[in-house]
Amino acid sequence: HPTGVVMSGHIIYVLEYLHTTGGDRREWTPRVRKLSPDGSNSIIAEIERSGAKDSRPVQLQPTP
Repeated sequence: HPTGVVMSGHIIYVLEYLHTTGGDRREWTPRVRKLSPDGSNSIIAEIERSGAKDSRPVQLQPTP
């Protein structure tokens, strides 16, 4: 679900969270999606939970 939007020139960046079935918001996965004027979109940043109180960035594959 989107929670924040930023425009930079003609590019839109969206902060979104992937909700889990549990009620604990710490389990939700945050990520940033980039929307380009040509209609393409890609995930440019993502965090995964690595423990009860720890998180780390996900290594994303570069987009062409």
